[in-house]
Amino acid sequence: MNKSSVRILSLVLAILILWSVPVTGFGYDDGNLWAEWTDGRIYGNRIYFSAASASSTLKEGNITFSAAYAIDDKREYQRPWVEGVRGDGIGETLTLYFDDVVTITALSLRLGYARDQARYDKNNRPSALRFTFSDGRSVESWFDDVNEEQSIILSDAVSTCYVKITILDVYEGTQCDDTCIYQVKAYELVG
Repeated sequence: MNKSSVRILSLVLAILILWSVPVTGFGYDDGNLWAEWTDGRIYGNRIYFSAASASSTLKEGNITFSAAYAIDDKREYQRPWVEGVRGDGIGETLTLYFDDVVTITALSLRLGYARDQARYDKNNRPSALRFTFSDGRSVESWFDDVNEEQSIILSDAVSTCYVKITILDVYEGTQCDDTCIYQVKAYELVG
């Protein structure tokens, strides 16, 4: 199967999956979790990640696009985590850890190489992600192809010590097939 055929098959599968999704949100509605997408910023108690790991990491010359970049608030290097396998990185994971079990109700992400529009356009960015939590629950969400923060609100509060993010599909870059995640934040909404 060539890449074009795989893309068409992926699109058909995505459409079929979307038809089975509840109108009010995105993701699985199996009695577990679903996520409602919001284009606004999340306001609540931010819960900080303490460590990060990944199934693969891109290394170019002396630069390693570490998983830790996805939780770096100082943005000293202004780099994303970049998966390091050949192709689009479908199935690759980024796992973000908390110091203890915490309760989260929302996630906010900047996807792609969000440092500037040229880098964003050049590289792949996730269009669909699965979020898995240490309590065994998971949720899938789709994202717009925009170089700005996007957020999801979970249907129920989740008690977890990590968030594992799996790349399910991507928007293709104009030059590179490296898939990037620039920043991930977790929140507990109040009220």
